Amino acid sequence: MENDEELINKAIEAAEEEKKRAKRVEAGFEWLNGRKPSKKERALINADAARAVSVVCYKKTGHIFTNTSGRPHPQTEEIHIELKRRMPEDSLDKNKRPVEYCAEFKACNKALHSRHDAKMEDLIVATVLVSDGSPKERCENCKRTTEGANVLTD
Repeated sequence: MENDEELINKAIEAAEEEKKRAKRVEAGFEWLNGRKPSKKERALINADAARAVSVVCYKKTGHIFTNTSGRPHPQTEEIHIELKRRMPEDSLDKNKRPVEYCAEFKACNKALHSRHDAKMEDLIVATVLVSDGSPKERCENCKRTTEGANVLTD
């Protein structure tokens, strides 16, 4: 990775792609049903849309790992042991969302699984909002589970 700004730009690009994906889902609904979704249907479509995108760089290799918030989230057996031991018993998030739904958690999980000797301190994290590409601060769950990572967007 050239620099921190490059990683943030990758997160912004990923957010733009996620926005396009959400529009394709809505367009697919229109094509299948021959009409635009109702307000209630649009709310259901948007409930599955990601609010945030995280890009994680593993410092030792330069490999990049990207993930979005929301579903799907990793199953318990897919969560790296380092993250498992840091997970709060009860959500610390003001909205009580489980930590497994967070983009930071999911991208760090991928990165930690990439090498047997990976540690949180080896990761650089950038998270942005899908809506406008602005930096997104970690929630309280992610502050605990990703402690030690170099987070550029807090």
